[in-house]
Amino acid sequence: MANIFEQLKGKLIVSCQASPGDPLEDIDTLRRIAAAAVEAGASGLRLNGGAQIAAVRHDTSLPIIGIKKKYGPMGLRITPDFASAAALAEAGASILAVDCTDREWTGAEPWREIIRRIHNELKLPVMADISTLDEAVTAAAAGADCVGTTLYGYTEQTRGHHGFSWQLLAQMKQRLSVPIMAEGHISTPEEARRAVADGAWCVIVGSAITRPGVITGNFAKALRQPSSSSVAIGVDIGGTSIKAGLVRASGEVCFATQTPTEASMGRDAISAGLVRVIDETLASACAEKLEPFGIGIASAGTIDERDGSIFAATNNLPGWTGFQLRAFAEEHFRLPVSVVNDAQAAALSELHLGVGRGYSSGDAIRVSPTPGVVSGAELEVRD
Repeated sequence: MANIFEQLKGKLIVSCQASPGDPLEDIDTLRRIAAAAVEAGASGLRLNGGAQIAAVRHDTSLPIIGIKKKYGPMGLRITPDFASAAALAEAGASILAVDCTDREWTGAEPWREIIRRIHNELKLPVMADISTLDEAVTAAAAGADCVGTTLYGYTEQTRGHHGFSWQLLAQMKQRLSVPIMAEGHISTPEEARRAVADGAWCVIVGSAITRPGVITGNFAKALRQPSSSSVAIGVDIGGTSIKAGLVRASGEVCFATQTPTEASMGRDAISAGLVRVIDETLASACAEKLEPFGIGIASAGTIDERDGSIFAATNNLPGWTGFQLRAFAEEHFRLPVSVVNDAQAAALSELHLGVGRGYSSGDAIRVSPTPGVVSGAELEVRD
């Protein structure tokens, strides 16, 4: 078992699967996708079902993580019984992935018993697919040989989270001694590299590589130009309150909400308030059948332009220094996020919608403390 994990350390595993009804849901098609991934440098594969595993096993001796997806009234369960695991092993799987979440599932065998029988009867290692830290710790203690973040965002406890959880990875790194497989919502080579740097044993990537429909949709969405009726979410994080609103391209605010910052309670309270006001704003957008194309966040403090983190916080936001604000918001809401200093945001709003309209970069205008009056202190307009 140890040898197979050494083969995968620091490497890329490609998940070659298709959703039910997808045009790619065809054994030969998926076999060709797997072959292309291997030729391009994949060090392992994650495949669904004995037929697909058997077909691909003819082409490669690389490690294959085998799963059996079972859909039911309660959703999706991965390898829900020992018979499924045995069929995957017979087809040529090297590692068997088992759903080790704490969800109730009628008709599924207890996952601890499935792990025990895989070890004793099939002599193969087990990957535990989990969604929370508690599930990861429990699965490792029950004998799972590696643990994957696969189901984060897909269970009731984690629903609404649409990005890879860097926090979960960090927590697992601290608590687990078995290899951690970073899987789920990893969309770029940079994220894959970061996952390994942050402690993942290896990285499993699926949709971002093997699903043309998902990839095409992402490109199409990115290229949609905001129209005059389009909306974005604007957020202002201050020491007293966190404000959010739906903002049209014209600058019109068509919904607004706010919540106390509760800054004295530290970073977790501030970020919880941020999630609260954005959730309320998204609910309003949904009610009006509007789809926000992005989130703009203005925060007090110095912002690191490279990653949208808080380089240095002001005194009224204790514990805010070092917070990965852009990554946090993107992970929660799966929308493009821009983070700027609040004073810069004010200048930009004047440039595009206020007294700065018509001026170019480097021009100096004079603004007054009275809104709309052009006099007083000089302000350099920078876009």
